Amino acid sequence: MRSRQEKHQIIGVGSLLFTSLLYSSAIFFSRIMGSNIPVFFQLGTRNILMTLVFGACVFITKNWKTISRSDFGWIAIRSFIGVFGFVFYFQSLNTLSVGTTYLTLYAGSVMGGFFLGKTLFGEKMTKEKIVSLLFAIVGLVIIYGNSVEITSFRYFIVAFFAGIFGGIWNVIVKKVSNTYSALQLNFVDCVLAVPFSLGISLLFSEKWQVPTFTDPWIANVGLGFMYIITGQLIIYGFRFLEASVGSIVLLAEILFAILYGYYFFNEIITPPMIIGGLLIVVAIILPEVHSFAFVYNKERKHVS
Repeated sequence: MRSRQEKHQIIGVGSLLFTSLLYSSAIFFSRIMGSNIPVFFQLGTRNILMTLVFGACVFITKNWKTISRSDFGWIAIRSFIGVFGFVFYFQSLNTLSVGTTYLTLYAGSVMGGFFLGKTLFGEKMTKEKIVSLLFAIVGLVIIYGNSVEITSFRYFIVAFFAGIFGGIWNVIVKKVSNTYSALQLNFVDCVLAVPFSLGISLLFSEKWQVPTFTDPWIANVGLGFMYIITGQLIIYGFRFLEASVGSIVLLAEILFAILYGYYFFNEIITPPMIIGGLLIVVAIILPEVHSFAFVYNKERKHVS
């Protein structure tokens, strides 16, 4: 019989691995949309769609609990940071090379997860976690290192903070995920994100469009439903895993993206990709193996 802690770890890892798989599929929707819909306007319209879906689910399930002022502060910070993380990511991707952006973004995300895990949740930095972090960073450098071109140090920093903000958005939900349902948290997050994203769209003077039954808008809707699913999974994943461990698991997105590129876009898998990918796999597995071994030994001592 598996202990409750083991079951929670399996749910957490499984949720974040499935999230990574879905995240990596976003390239399909993005390539269909291209530049047909202004980036912040599309973000705002997706958040409107997600607000309606999450709101309907909350209403049907009656899954609502009054939010305290302090908890609302954490939720608002998460939503605000999530929008700005997307803004920073978009700016860096349009200034730096894709490889430079991804390397810096993922490195920032993982480091942010480890930092918040230590400062906000008092997580211990074990030898296994430190080795896992090193393997993950080295794996990222091997995969993306040859494509790094720092044409603008300013946007290099912007990309790094995009990763930091993404890591914060993932992790900070642990402050409230045991108090409120995932549906309610996602609903409030999207409600707050609508004015944030549309306000930035107006600030950048984007041209707003009436949604139509065209491929770009269908892709935008598809991306919205993908984020609805991953929004739930992210909360479940980080509810049951430490922030540092969950941040490492999400690096599986890179591995899935490589496989997507190979099978669907005829992209070549190079030796550095294989070596870097194996290091990331080790980084993902290492903390979990140690954690399961710890639980197993604890159970044996309890039985004895």
